[in-house]
Amino acid sequence: MRTFQLDAALYDLMVDWSKRLENELPFFQYYFRKINTSSILDVACGSGRHSIEFAKIGYQITGIDVDPHMIELARRQLVHQRLEETNIRFLPVSFEEMINNVSIVPGPFHIITCIGNSISLLASNNSLQNSRQNAPDFNRGMNAVM
Repeated sequence: MRTFQLDAALYDLMVDWSKRLENELPFFQYYFRKINTSSILDVACGSGRHSIEFAKIGYQITGIDVDPHMIELARRQLVHQRLEETNIRFLPVSFEEMINNVSIVPGPFHIITCIGNSISLLASNNSLQNSRQNAPDFNRGMNAVM
């Protein structure tokens, strides 16, 4: 399991988040409205920056990340921004764990996001392909994976 324990404290300093979110959020908002999204699973959510912005807009968000240090960063962001965990939750779960036991991350979700380059950190090349075979109920009601 690859984690970012040593990098967690510096993770958010590597990105100009205000600029990145300013550029990316209009696309996500457009797409989420287009497919009538209300619930989102953010896989490899890192420090939760996208998840938190989606929650502020009003979506029901579950952010998962394999690294508990990143989940802690995400939870601290909620406190820092004075947000409550009413429509957002962060769980230290890997994509593979979730696929092998979908009850760990109860849905349903209309869309699954994996933003950035996190997909390259999956344990195997077959993880995405196996997800449909191993967890057919997880896909019920889902509109998109992006």
